[in-house]
Amino acid sequence: MSAMVAEIHVDKKNSLSDEKVKISVTGLNPFQKVTLHSYATIDNGSCFDCVVIYQADGNGRIDVSSSEACGGFYSGVEEMGLFWGMKQSLHNERKHARFSKLDITTPLVVKLNVYEELIFTLEELDSRRKNLKKLASTHIKRWFMAAGTKRITLTVEKHGIHGTLFIPPGQGPFPAVVTLFGGVPGTMEYKAAILSSHGFVTFALAYYGSPGLQTSLDLTENGLDLSYFDKVFDFLSSLP
Repeated sequence: MSAMVAEIHVDKKNSLSDEKVKISVTGLNPFQKVTLHSYATIDNGSCFDCVVIYQADGNGRIDVSSSEACGGFYSGVEEMGLFWGMKQSLHNERKHARFSKLDITTPLVVKLNVYEELIFTLEELDSRRKNLKKLASTHIKRWFMAAGTKRITLTVEKHGIHGTLFIPPGQGPFPAVVTLFGGVPGTMEYKAAILSSHGFVTFALAYYGSPGLQTSLDLTENGLDLSYFDKVFDFLSSLP
């Protein structure tokens, strides 16, 4: 009788970043405890990890959507815990790195490992990473822009405003939304991209820190020209 071989199963290897995925592990020993490790590296090089302990059932199977985590970064049944539970790596150069996707034209690749050893903390993961026995591994691609979405860059020089316009696939009509961030300079696109993937014409707006705009955020009485925002809505209203 051949030995069991552990495997990780994912129902959607490619999915939108806000879409649920089902993850399971088979081929373990009955009632065996293992560590599931998810990790990702974002565009600026910052890394994020999540380690969670699960116990297989009598058939050597773990179903993340129904099995209870019994240690590590969270406990109980958390279908998407391997995603939201990630914390920044101990080796990140940025002390408080944000888990933000900067280039939405490429997917966030989330890697999954199953270890025989039980790992409860980032410190344990860091000290034992090189010697862990990996039972199975796979990866998942998480996208922010649905296929067929149009992505158009607007500039102050040509359009009087700076940002990125996302138009969903299809004929419409579509409702329109403007997204902007508080103290973040330039254009952040990931919220706009995912909204457009669900049927919104979305404009990711920059209002400082981009060509043609003020370089720093000035919130004094005369520091922010509110007519700039009127131009955004005038532009959206002009679209067919």
